[in-house]
Amino acid sequence: MPNKTVSMSKIRQILRCYAQGKGTKAISSML
Repeated sequence: MPNKTVSMSKIRQILRCYAQGKGTKAISSML
């Protein structure tokens, strides 16, 4: 897999936020 600008750790963080039911605004502010 080619490296994207978003690292795997950042993706895991985002997925964890989704699992906790956080909104997309909180997630997009992390990016």
